[in-house]
Amino acid sequence: DDTYLATVLKNLSIYESHIGNYPEAIRLMDSSAAIQYEWGDFMRYGSAQNVIGKNYHEMGNFPKAMEMYQAALRTMDTINITTYHKADVLSNIGSLHSAQDNYEKALQYYGMAMEVYEHTDDNLYQATTYIDIGNVHESKKAYKEAIENYNWAMQIGEEYDFPTIMELSNGNLGRIYRQQGDYVKGIAYTNKALSLGKEDPSKINKANYLSELGYNHVLNDNFDLGIT
Repeated sequence: DDTYLATVLKNLSIYESHIGNYPEAIRLMDSSAAIQYEWGDFMRYGSAQNVIGKNYHEMGNFPKAMEMYQAALRTMDTINITTYHKADVLSNIGSLHSAQDNYEKALQYYGMAMEVYEHTDDNLYQATTYIDIGNVHESKKAYKEAIENYNWAMQIGEEYDFPTIMELSNGNLGRIYRQQGDYVKGIAYTNKALSLGKEDPSKINKANYLSELGYNHVLNDNFDLGIT
């Protein structure tokens, strides 16, 4: 049954990518994509191309990632879809541009992705995109715009009970206020992120927040707390 085979290959690929085995993830997703192409399921075929691009992105192979993202867009442009799939590609291209410090292009692609997420009432990815846009503004040191976007993400997180969105928003706001020299606010927001992230399985987020909290305390001349 090729339909189930394609799904199993896709799920195995996702598993391999979660444990950082990107070459194997690419091989498995490519095998799944070949079946989708043969069956004429071009939405899933384009989605597979997008995921392959994401794996190349994670490996640091930016040219190959962009090649696959553009291929995914070309595939999706051949079909009439109103789902989030094309927005995911646009968002990934925004992320790739951001990683290469092409901030204006990153904002352009995130903006196009946001239009689709708003049209499809995808609240979770609207909030995620606000965080992505905030990150770009933060990289540009446009702190006012970054804070606005993080706050918009947090509002959606609170309204729809998205704990991860609230955690990330608070953590990012803590970092912004520290960069602006407001260590009291920086500490408060970072502590809130740590509190919200208690159930977060990602240990790297907890480590980052603890490191950020220590840095805040040192800058605020609380050296013992910083060391702790």
